[in-house]
Amino acid sequence: MLGVSAVAAAPLLSFKAAAKDAKFTAALSKDLTLIAERNVDADGKGIGWDLSVVDARVKDSPNFLMECLCGHGPFPSELFAWTVRDDKMAARVLHVYGYPFDLKVTFAGVKIGGKEYAAGYTDGAIEVTAVPLAKPNPKQTKTPR
Repeated sequence: MLGVSAVAAAPLLSFKAAAKDAKFTAALSKDLTLIAERNVDADGKGIGWDLSVVDARVKDSPNFLMECLCGHGPFPSELFAWTVRDDKMAARVLHVYGYPFDLKVTFAGVKIGGKEYAAGYTDGAIEVTAVPLAKPNPKQTKTPR
């Protein structure tokens, strides 16, 4: 895995995948905040989580988990239940673009109910572990690489 040490670190953020909370946050560093926001469909049913990392020093901070400030998803930082069930993007490593961190996202005992894009989490936990790096990841781009 990318930059993952042999010593397992404790998760920076761990929450129930089926939680009804709108948002969870954790400090990644003095200026960076990891945010997990509940993603709901038009009927208000939880269908996943959106992860973001924002910098308090940057006005209208972009999500530094996005490689490019363009295009559309699903992005690896969008933890839609259907992408996990279909194993399209289950456990993953996310780069914090422009900063010396990666985030390892794992799914512990996750269960999913519902069909196709209306699927939602019914059990289990999502854990996000910070992995410090020796040098920063590349900066975000405005056009695809």
